[in-house]
Amino acid sequence: MSHPLPQPSDDEFELNLLKMWTEFRGRHQRLLPPQFAEHEVVSGPYPLDVNFLGAGYVPAFPNLDAIVVSSDGERLIAKGGYIRLAPGRYKIYYVDRQERYTVLPEVKALSQDGANIALTCGITYRVHDSLAVQNVRNPLDALFKACEAALRQVIRNHKHDELIGERVEEETGGSDLKIISDDEISQNVKLQVATSEACRAFSLHNVHVLDRQGDWRLLDLREQEAVQLRAGKRELKQIEQRAQITHKQHLLTAEQGTVTRQQADNEKARREILLAAEKLAVELEQMRQLPRFSHQENLKIIEARIEALKMLMQAQAMPGTPRNIDDLKNLVEKILSEMPRIRDEAQEGAPGSEVKSAPPKESNDEFIELLIPKKKR
Repeated sequence: MSHPLPQPSDDEFELNLLKMWTEFRGRHQRLLPPQFAEHEVVSGPYPLDVNFLGAGYVPAFPNLDAIVVSSDGERLIAKGGYIRLAPGRYKIYYVDRQERYTVLPEVKALSQDGANIALTCGITYRVHDSLAVQNVRNPLDALFKACEAALRQVIRNHKHDELIGERVEEETGGSDLKIISDDEISQNVKLQVATSEACRAFSLHNVHVLDRQGDWRLLDLREQEAVQLRAGKRELKQIEQRAQITHKQHLLTAEQGTVTRQQADNEKARREILLAAEKLAVELEQMRQLPRFSHQENLKIIEARIEALKMLMQAQAMPGTPRNIDDLKNLVEKILSEMPRIRDEAQEGAPGSEVKSAPPKESNDEFIELLIPKKKR
């Protein structure tokens, strides 16, 4: 069993009809978006008339919040389009919700050690509470002053070289000094602005440090120190280069001495080789001047004489062989006398050679006595 749908009452029908008619008329007005001054996020007021039926139309624009303010100061955020209020005249304020970027004026203050320091920063921000912003007079001025106060506090809490130390550190090579980075400055400023009652309607996204200017007296002093340090480094580098050149010269001198000694050794060895070659050349020339009989032929003749002596000894040892001492002595002397004559002929052609005499007769007698056996007594 189906249930009947609830029928709208006459009041609801009239209300819907009134809403449609109001929005139709409002959309055909073709209003231009409100314009904001350079340092303003709130634009208005714009009039809003609510008829006797309690119907009004609030124009809506992208990235803008519409705040409706009654005559008694009551405020509410309107989504745009048809709005139902008590009959009367109201005011509309528009709040810009877009992200903005503003460069703050130069902020000057004394550092912890009494030096003059100036910072130039840019901030990125947006509105996150439209009702709170609309309720503050000159909200951006309050935000800017809070940021400037936070920057002054950062300068007062740090020393000169901690804020203006990046260039000096590069020159001097100092590593003990802690340099405050841009991110640290941004975090300190955002933390202080977030605690400000007048700035709670804003979201401070980032603080960009554009420029840091230190005390010119300290900067001149740091520059002089950097110049002296650079001069000292150059002088030290030159000393090191001179030491390296001297060391290389010593090595070169030692190498030259080694080369000279090696050349002397090579010359000595060359002369020794030449001397040996000259000796060999002289011996070769002497060998070329030898007689027609070669060394091997002389050896063959000597071996033949030795064989003759052996045969003579064997013949004398046979029984029945006559043993005339005088004949045997003459025969042996003849054989032995031929041997030195062969050696002398091999050396006659050599210059400075002298003919050797025959062996003494006493040695031949001893040799013959060995051949003839002694008689038994």
